[in-house]
Amino acid sequence: MEPLAKLGRALRDAGYAFITPTPATHQRILARGGQARTLRDVFGWSRPFPPQLLPEMQLALLEEAGALERAGLLLRSRVRFSSLGPLLLAHSAYPTTAPDAVFFGPDTYRFASFLTARAPQRIGSLADVGCGTGAGGLLLASRAASVELLDVNAKALAFARANCELNEVAARVCASDVLSGGSEGVDLLIANP
Repeated sequence: MEPLAKLGRALRDAGYAFITPTPATHQRILARGGQARTLRDVFGWSRPFPPQLLPEMQLALLEEAGALERAGLLLRSRVRFSSLGPLLLAHSAYPTTAPDAVFFGPDTYRFASFLTARAPQRIGSLADVGCGTGAGGLLLASRAASVELLDVNAKALAFARANCELNEVAARVCASDVLSGGSEGVDLLIANP
């Protein structure tokens, strides 16, 4: 199992949940300073934390995933976990300034609301183009016979794979410039603008 999927399951088992706010809200919260005291501080707000705050297994999984950053005596997670309905999704930590950062936030929630309200109840094949975390495809997976998560960003594909495993969703995750790597004859194509 992917280390991020294992970590996400451990967080879910611990009762973790986090609704991701706007970057401006995030910036205001972090500007207050201070280090993490809770799982939400570490994996939601991207606050630095002392190593003893997390169980050894969670630290080991962050390390194995290459998502642990050292800052003097403190550590920082390079991954965040956000709640979306029944899903828990891993994505890039704040701030998302790297060229290959995988975003998740209020736009994702609006996209999810749109999909939930407007997508057909039964879908043959579904392709999520520029999938990022895979949020759209994973959210609609229970309605679809097959799901493809497509992106050009290798980091997005890694997050999408981990999120499939974390949420126990079978999907084909592949590198694709728009539809170049996807299957032909898709019944529903979605993309978060």
